[in-house]
Order: sequence, then C-alpha cells, then structure tokens
Amino acid sequence: MCAERVYRIDGGRGGWISFEDGDREGFLSWEMLLGEIAMVIYAQQCRWVTPVEQPMSPGEVRLHAAAFAKERGFAIEIDFGDAGSEVVRSA
Repeated sequence: MCAERVYRIDGGRGGWISFEDGDREGFLSWEMLLGEIAMVIYAQQCRWVTPVEQPMSPGEVRLHAAAFAKERGFAIEIDFGDAGSEVVRSA
C-alpha cells in the first residue's frame, strides 16, 4: 500500500469520500447504514478524477474501502451491483 492517505468524507447520510493517492485523486460513493455495518460503498460509482477521469477497478475500490474502514474503525459493505457485495472490517 502507498504512503498514508487522508480520507475526507463529504455529505450527510450519503455522499463522497475523497482522497489522494500519489498524483491521483479519487472518490468513493457512500451511504450510511444502521446496524453492525456502518456504511455501504457503491463500487460502480467510484472513480478517479485526476489526472484522468475513469472508473476505479474492483480491486482499487477494495483497497481504498479497507483503508478507510481501518482509519475510521468500522465495517463497510462494498456493493458491486450484479456481482454481489462483500464486507470489509477495520481489523
């Protein structure tokens, strides 16, 4: 994993998590949940915005969702649409 990132959350009950990874800036789409799983990230809406705007790969979404879960100390569900979902935990 690259150097430590700072994840900035924007929104109310949903929104974007922004971060920089080297020379790239990315956004994770999220919505708050109630219960054991605190948040869902919608993988198909996650994207890089610089230097070139493009969707994130499933592996990139997993990497950043896991790093964010660890930073915040809670579990996150990643929704991959028709491909299903998985949960990442802070541990």
